[in-house]
Amino acid sequence: LNDTGHGGITRDALDAVSVSVDGETLKFTDRAREEVKEANFEVDHHQLTASFHFDDEALPAGSARINALKEQTISDALGGNGKSARKALGGALHTIQDFFAHSNQADQGLGIPTFGVEILSALPAAEATCTGSVLNPGSVLISGAGLTTGYFKIPLCNPPTGKCKHGLGICPGI
Repeated sequence: LNDTGHGGITRDALDAVSVSVDGETLKFTDRAREEVKEANFEVDHHQLTASFHFDDEALPAGSARINALKEQTISDALGGNGKSARKALGGALHTIQDFFAHSNQADQGLGIPTFGVEILSALPAAEATCTGSVLNPGSVLISGAGLTTGYFKIPLCNPPTGKCKHGLGICPGI
């Protein structure tokens, strides 16, 4: 799954990155792309940390994570610690990818955040974002709902009242 999900997205994006410096075109090496891809994959070892995945409406914490990883990537790269910079970059890319996969941003046509700069705001806890049936709560996004993400709590099929499920297998959500 890593080559068709997060890993494939990361590999394909990094393959397209190049910069010209003093007439020389610089690109990520195969090893560097693999290190970023592996660091991206490593984030999934922290499934229950909402800020790593933009789960549970952790918009402020998720965006703060990206900002911190951006700063670490730049600092490490400028300091000559490429391996650490690539690890931070992979972690940031995973969290950004999960924002789009776990939020209603595209479904609602909401603006794309300025990742690495802004801190996103969470909706009030009492503001409903999803409806559903008694047997399938949190599975239907409310039209016009503000920016939200699904809840990835155990058990997966029981988000807080009025909130959206993450969505997984037999528990559809956003």
